[in-house]
Amino acid sequence: MARPNDHLLSVSEVAEYLGIRKSWIYDNRQNEAIPFFRIGNQLRARRAELDDWLKSQRAA
Repeated sequence: MARPNDHLLSVSEVAEYLGIRKSWIYDNRQNEAIPFFRIGNQLRARRAELDDWLKSQRAA
């Protein structure tokens, strides 16, 4: 079952949500710094996965 905050975000929305530049996202996508996936030719991220990723970054 999907979590309430499990909706998909675009690169622009992720940048705004995390307070970072879109260029940082594109530069670091290759090393999977942020959990993105493709739908067609567009990158998307789930907000719940971003929140989990943020928690893991704070713990590291």
